[in-house]
Amino acid sequence: MNTYLFFALVSGAIGVACFIAAFVFYIRGMLRFRGALGRADRSLAVPAFLVAGLVMPMEMLVFTSFGGRCEVMVFVLFGLAAAQMAFVQPPYRRRRASYSAIAQTA
Repeated sequence: MNTYLFFALVSGAIGVACFIAAFVFYIRGMLRFRGALGRADRSLAVPAFLVAGLVMPMEMLVFTSFGGRCEVMVFVLFGLAAAQMAFVQPPYRRRRASYSAIAQTA
């Protein structure tokens, strides 16, 4: 059974939006680490695994139900992604200097 259809029937559009939002939140959190490409001091193995591990169930749940082992796997991946976001700092990204920042230093 299509899991998204099941959530839509049981909890409506808001329920489907919340279900999808949980996946999108953690995937976006893992994408913050992509700036470390080419840097030896940061490992991308864990964020890459978590993105792949969270995208795969989103596709799989179109055709299957959310119960059982799939449910456990998704919640474990949510927990790993939350730990990665909480305890590992994303790489530093340089911001462009704005005009106001330049004007203040002059």
